[in-house]
Amino acid sequence: MAEPTVHLEVRDLVVQYGGITAVRDVSFHVGVGETVALIGANGAGKTSILRAITGLVPKASGALFLEGRPITLVPPHRLPSLGLVMVPEGRGVFARMTVRENLQLGAMHRRISASRITEDIEEQYERFPRLAERAHQLAGTLSGGEQQMLALSRALMAKPQLLLLDEPSMGLAPIMVEKVFDVIADIASRGVSVLLVEQNARLALELAQRGLVLESGTLTHDDTASALLQSPAVRAAYLGEAT
Repeated sequence: MAEPTVHLEVRDLVVQYGGITAVRDVSFHVGVGETVALIGANGAGKTSILRAITGLVPKASGALFLEGRPITLVPPHRLPSLGLVMVPEGRGVFARMTVRENLQLGAMHRRISASRITEDIEEQYERFPRLAERAHQLAGTLSGGEQQMLALSRALMAKPQLLLLDEPSMGLAPIMVEKVFDVIADIASRGVSVLLVEQNARLALELAQRGLVLESGTLTHDDTASALLQSPAVRAAYLGEAT
């Protein structure tokens, strides 16, 4: 039996908040091992798409498939065991738990030995040495950049096959943005599929193989990242360049 080539498929997704439609009949896919950037203005509906995929907001209609299997009705807490993990906007660390405890929580669904968890934590410490220095510090006392490192590392403790990232560069200093995106590139190079929502459109498209453009809840472009980087309309609207 052939291996699936599409990791995530979103069909005709609609998300509504009361009488407001935030996402309108959006369809796209993320290929196995592919990095896809989802860009658009603030309020375009990007985060709503990620939250609908992970079941954190209800879907008015539409269907979701993970490697061909329907996951539309799968509850959020079961998705990590299927290989789908999200790093939310705002990091979402457990502020009153230590760095190490946050990382341990990331591996909860894997049902592995304590020694294996320790090995995986050490791997994250090698990736982000600052976390090793802060291992016994409460997560809520970390800087914004350190919390982003922790949120990303906690997600990686789950050993995802598909990683959803919501604004990983938000509020970070340029040197930290570079570090975080280097890690994302490394993750992708290891075969993990990535769906990246990112306000820095140029950075996102330079990392991705393919890009999606969302305008007022509607998908207007689905093309290779290189084509979108050369598109006059995209350059003017999202890359800060005059036409």
